[in-house]
Amino acid sequence: MYHGIIIDKEFKDSKFINSFKIFNKRKSTDSDWLLFGIEVEDQKLSATINAIQENLREGKPFYAHLYNNKKLIIIFKKKIFSAFMDVYPWKDFIDYGKSLGIPEKQLKVSPIRFEDEVNYFNLT
Repeated sequence: MYHGIIIDKEFKDSKFINSFKIFNKRKSTDSDWLLFGIEVEDQKLSATINAIQENLREGKPFYAHLYNNKKLIIIFKKKIFSAFMDVYPWKDFIDYGKSLGIPEKQLKVSPIRFEDEVNYFNLT
C-alpha cells in the first residue's frame, strides 16, 4: 500500500481527486489549497502514477508524491523521481522543482512515512 499527497488545484479536472480513496485532508497553512491524503494499492501504482502525470495541469509547476515507508515517488508533469528512502537524491528533485519556479519551501516533501501523517494531518 502506498499513501500520497495531492492538491485540489493541481489537476486539469477538479473531479479527478474523486477517483482516489481519500483517507484525510487539510488546508494548507500558507495558501488556499486543500491537501488530500490518498491510498494507492500496490497493484495500481503504475496506473496511478500515469494517471496523475496525465492529469496534472499543463504549464503549471505542480507535483504529487507517493510513499510507503520504503520508497518515495515524486511525480511532475514531465518527470518522475523515485528512490528508496535511505538513498533518495533530494538535490536532483529540488533542483528540478526550482527550475520550474517552485519555491524551495514548497519542495519540502511531507509526509514521507506513514507515521509522519499524525503530525501532518493533526491526528490524535
